Amino acid sequence: MGRALRVGCIGYDWPITWSTIDDVQHYPPEFGIEFAGYEIVPFAGCVDTSTEWLRLADKKPDWICVTCAGSSLTVLVKDSARLEIQ
Repeated sequence: MGRALRVGCIGYDWPITWSTIDDVQHYPPEFGIEFAGYEIVPFAGCVDTSTEWLRLADKKPDWICVTCAGSSLTVLVKDSARLEIQ
């Protein structure tokens, strides 16, 4: 059997993000998922998320859960594309 799937989370400071982080951290071991970490971006006035993306990418996640909407999501998507984080 291979290694566990590493999942990270990024999102804005809102209850749904904290709930998602809590859920991913507490998946049962038999799910084969390991929590890689999380990053939080501002809810409003978000203009750059490069630092958060690079910190999360440094933790080597296989998947990243994004919980965000509106202008903060636009910035997250544009920055991930610019940094070539898929």
